[in-house]
Amino acid sequence: ESGKSELAAAFGANLRESGIEPTLGVCDPLDSQTPYAPMRRVFDALFELDKVPARLARTARVLELLGSDPGLRDRAPLLAELLGLDLPDNATTSGMTGRGRSDATIELLLHLLDTTFAEAVRVVLLEDVHWMDGSSWELVTQALRRSRGLCFVLVSRPLEQATLAPRVAAMLTAAETVRIRLEPLGAPDVGDIIMAEWGVRNVPPDLLEFVFERTQGHPLFVRQILAALRDDRIAKLDGDRLVVDRAALATATIPDTVQGVIVSRIDRLSTADQLLIKVASVVGRTFTVDAIEAIRPDELVAAEIAAQLDRATADGFLEPGAARGEFLFSHAVVRDAVYQLLPFGRRRELHATLAQWYETGHDDDAAFFSRIAGHWTAAQDATRAPIALERAGDHALRTGAYRESLRFFQQLVDVADHGFGDDDAARAPVDDSTAARWCLKLGISGYNLGDLSRGRLALERTARLLGDPVPATKLGLRVALAAQLLQRFVRRILPRFGGARARPVHVAVLAPALNAVGRVYHLSLLPEHTLYTILRRFNLVESLGPSPELMSALAGMAYLASMFGKRDLADEYVARIDATQRAIDAPVAYADALYPVSVAYLGQGRWPECERVSSAALDLFS
Repeated sequence: ESGKSELAAAFGANLRESGIEPTLGVCDPLDSQTPYAPMRRVFDALFELDKVPARLARTARVLELLGSDPGLRDRAPLLAELLGLDLPDNATTSGMTGRGRSDATIELLLHLLDTTFAEAVRVVLLEDVHWMDGSSWELVTQALRRSRGLCFVLVSRPLEQATLAPRVAAMLTAAETVRIRLEPLGAPDVGDIIMAEWGVRNVPPDLLEFVFERTQGHPLFVRQILAALRDDRIAKLDGDRLVVDRAALATATIPDTVQGVIVSRIDRLSTADQLLIKVASVVGRTFTVDAIEAIRPDELVAAEIAAQLDRATADGFLEPGAARGEFLFSHAVVRDAVYQLLPFGRRRELHATLAQWYETGHDDDAAFFSRIAGHWTAAQDATRAPIALERAGDHALRTGAYRESLRFFQQLVDVADHGFGDDDAARAPVDDSTAARWCLKLGISGYNLGDLSRGRLALERTARLLGDPVPATKLGLRVALAAQLLQRFVRRILPRFGGARARPVHVAVLAPALNAVGRVYHLSLLPEHTLYTILRRFNLVESLGPSPELMSALAGMAYLASMFGKRDLADEYVARIDATQRAIDAPVAYADALYPVSVAYLGQGRWPECERVSSAALDLFS
């Protein structure tokens, strides 16, 4: 794995020699669920925002790049969080959520990429993309297709095709994509590493044989064994020559795995130096001195931290980071090996302290939502972890980062079902209404990703938790469907009757669950299930008065009436949608409601009506 990073570094050096400065981005496992996490530094460089750190100056720069187009400038607040701009949501962007918000954000970013294109090739080098978030993947695929003069170099461990979005998988296997698969190094290549590490021109044959036999050409393993041999003074420099204690080499005991070698080297450090890098491993592969000082146990002396970091760097465990006061572990495997040495109880304490520190300084910064949630979860805090996970999941859902929202809400559902593990003290007491809310968001995330099976299971569970299940048998479904039709009939002839008034809090979760699972049923060719969910949802929300949810339910009824050839009834429901919009002025919900209506009119060949409702929706955003 160290080989891919070295190859990327060599590629970057060659580019610089050719007069091309690559733009670098690094993916971190702790930020793998933060939208656009590795792209933030990339955008700063490409849009020259790194030259204007002040928010007002950055805002002015982005608005200048967007130009005078009022539509682009009106959507500029979508970039505020990502680019650090002083642009709060406005009337247009505040109602944008999910896929629409994500697509509009990407369109703005693509426009900025085109605006800053200066007739020269731009190379973006992204490392460790096996940890890249879904939003960044989507942007990369779109930019490769639509942006001029842009080349992406992606450095990764082998990727599992099944875990990738279809467009990403297609991009990676396209004919124009050049793929370089690294194989284990041969003995001559291992010899080159030894010479580079020691700065010599020749390698003793017995040393090369010893290292190659044990590592089989794994670059990181080679370096760790060399470091271990240096630590034991089995290999050392004598002037410009590398000399080996052959007797000691013949009897040297080296662990069989790279992790084992790393741990054996750590064991030789002083207790204080061991503790320092263990604390650093809790922060992540990349960390800052400020973070270490914020969570340091009493055993670590603040005045000695700088010297300890220098020693860990000299020993090859750490490397200086890109920013002042920043360090990173020399490899992800090194960080993981160090982290595993921490006792479980100490880990939880440090994660909790770190989460509190992040909340103190970055509680309102969405870029830290995922990281805060991750630390509270690792701390197994039954109170704070669910709050942080739901906040991160809600943000991902709102911004259309559905892969990330699905992971957050799956974690929450797992907490509801199993707690954090076998420790009873860590189990979170979750009532049915809370669990239903999490299942709803999990189901919507699955539906929007196209995972209909997962979405259906979560949405049906939502209804069950609220005591209003979708019947599981054909007979039960038909009986329930008849009951909903009867309630609809009674309500039409006797508007003051037709069922008890629903609880708003109950409906706020159940109605969108029925809406989403109804769409799953429709796509799964289950007409009776679809019919039941449309009727049940409308009967639920009608008694609550004008609301966005009522507009959506009316649209479902208009679609249903059109499918059964009841044109007058469909038009009646559409008129009620118009009246509801006039009463509550919810343009995004109104446009969303008109979409299925336009599809229904289109299917019935009612061209004027289709044009009218489609134009009404378009006019809201023109």
